[in-house]
Amino acid sequence: MRKKVLQMSLLLMFGVFLTGALMAQKLTTKQATRSADYHVPKTEALGRAIGDDCSNPFLIEVDAVSFSYSDTQDNGTCGHGNTYDGEEFTDWDNGEDVVYKIQTPEEAEAIITLDGSLSGDGSGYYHMVAIFEGCPDTGTLIASANSSGDVNPVVLSQVLAANTEYFILVDYWGISEDPCLPSYTIGVELSADYDLKIAGVQVTSDNAGDLSVIEGVSGTVSYDNATKTLTFKMQW
Repeated sequence: MRKKVLQMSLLLMFGVFLTGALMAQKLTTKQATRSADYHVPKTEALGRAIGDDCSNPFLIEVDAVSFSYSDTQDNGTCGHGNTYDGEEFTDWDNGEDVVYKIQTPEEAEAIITLDGSLSGDGSGYYHMVAIFEGCPDTGTLIASANSSGDVNPVVLSQVLAANTEYFILVDYWGISEDPCLPSYTIGVELSADYDLKIAGVQVTSDNAGDLSVIEGVSGTVSYDNATKTLTFKMQW
């Protein structure tokens, strides 16, 4: 009986190993078909369509934290040109790209989700999202995340400083017959934890406007992080 169980265990381990090897081979094969030598011709002109470059980006207007934003581009990065093509990302920024501008009134954690379509040739996912302090060609890269054959969506988490100009770059591993990301949806969620707890519960940008949601708190209670003011309106 023990011998039979041992044989089954070995077969199961071999099956898991074989599956992992096949998946790795599949991913490697997909990436191997992606040329690393081609770059979509770089676009130098400024002031073109919205999203083409830092002079006219898509604006993410944040009036307060917490905040939620979503934008769907049915034509993806196609038609926007390859404006930003540096050396930071190897091949992931050699296709056509789109830029967004964001600035928050207070420090906040940003979770950026890029849900991109399959590549134009159907071989996999080859999109990337990055955030820069300043414009991608002159600013500082803060963080980035890219798909890798089978990975989608791409999620990036980063703390943003207050009143600082950031640019989000949506880019693509482009090749001559597939130069741009066909379509995508980008989402941005902003939230903040404040240096305050009530009844052991962390005050955040999500609950600061109505702290009565905290068990044990009654009446109308709110917190303004900008002025560090806790306001109580008791009901008699």
